[in-house]
Amino acid sequence: MQVRREIVIGAPPARVWRCLTEPAMLPKWISGFVDETVDSPGPPGAGTASTMRLKEGAKIVSYRSVVTAWAPGERLAIRLTGGSFSEGMAMDVDYAIAAEGGGTRLAYDARVPMKGIFLLLAPIMRLVAGANAKRDLARLKALAESGEG
Repeated sequence: MQVRREIVIGAPPARVWRCLTEPAMLPKWISGFVDETVDSPGPPGAGTASTMRLKEGAKIVSYRSVVTAWAPGERLAIRLTGGSFSEGMAMDVDYAIAAEGGGTRLAYDARVPMKGIFLLLAPIMRLVAGANAKRDLARLKALAESGEG
């Protein structure tokens, strides 16, 4: 399953990058975000691992997050495992940032290889994931454009 979205944000790439990467910004645009604990020492970058907790319905679910690409102001990619995914499943999320005019073009790409029972649920999951991405990206855009980000 793959969900792609692209938005133009009326803020510079540096502000969008801050919204994507600074811990204090994440709960302001990621729906259900509870908290994140970084498990890797040192500055953030490719290979940084953390535990991210998200509220899904009435319960809080923990995901393992590993940064797979880190190019400040240009690209952030993360692999999520655990949580609601079955054994061996992962979600790869990629954010590509490009300056456009006085703002930023943000491309979002999320991929989850579907296995087992998830194959039957793929059409519904794609609709839900697409709606969630649209909502969260709109919140990210509003945050970055507000100047708070």
